[in-house]
Amino acid sequence: MKRFIIVLLLHLTMMSLSGQDSLCNCTVDQNSLFETVLTGRHFQMKRTSGNQLFRDGSFRGDIILASGDTVRDKLISYNGYEDELIWTMSGNMNMIKVDKERVDKFIIHTDDGNPPVTFRHLQGTIAGNRQINFYAQILFEDTISLYATHNFYLVEKVEKEIGGKINYIDRIEPSPTICYIRLKDNKYLVLRYLRKNSLYSIFPDYKEEIRALINQHHQPLRNENDLVAIVKLLNENSIIK
Repeated sequence: MKRFIIVLLLHLTMMSLSGQDSLCNCTVDQNSLFETVLTGRHFQMKRTSGNQLFRDGSFRGDIILASGDTVRDKLISYNGYEDELIWTMSGNMNMIKVDKERVDKFIIHTDDGNPPVTFRHLQGTIAGNRQINFYAQILFEDTISLYATHNFYLVEKVEKEIGGKINYIDRIEPSPTICYIRLKDNKYLVLRYLRKNSLYSIFPDYKEEIRALINQHHQPLRNENDLVAIVKLLNENSIIK
């Protein structure tokens, strides 16, 4: 009898082991299990008079990290006053300032029917060998690339009474858009005004060639779309060496 019980227990144990595959054959969300973890710090938005977020809100978006990994479908926003990518965590709605050095670019999927907007983390040098390190919208990318900033600046400190106490709030307004043209080796040219003479001035060695190319194609320069068209022409004709 004792031997029968031992044999029965062994048999049941073997059945249990042989059935593990069927017991554990469940569907697992591999993306959620192995998704790259975002890092950053808790973010408290400053009190301002005037909106400080790009497109005035948070949207679903994707973050491409410098490692090449992609973190998808997060609630993100771009704070143009502090030049920070903000991730709003689902559930507790805490805001995290994502570590900038880990971010290559991020894509904001707005809900207004327009195409997604992509920002890149620009790092490189401008005139005078000065370093840059900020986010800017991608307008066009190729051998010669084009980016535009979307920032806000402090106009004044405004005195305001809140809960019986005097507080000072930043009154902010959108900064003029500045365009950055990226050349080889992460060198950037700064274009502050959408005028042909301004464009020629940042390309002193190629001014006449660029002028002739623009005239040949009857290309105006009145807005960002016109500038994108010109940068495309520069790439197609390989004028900048």
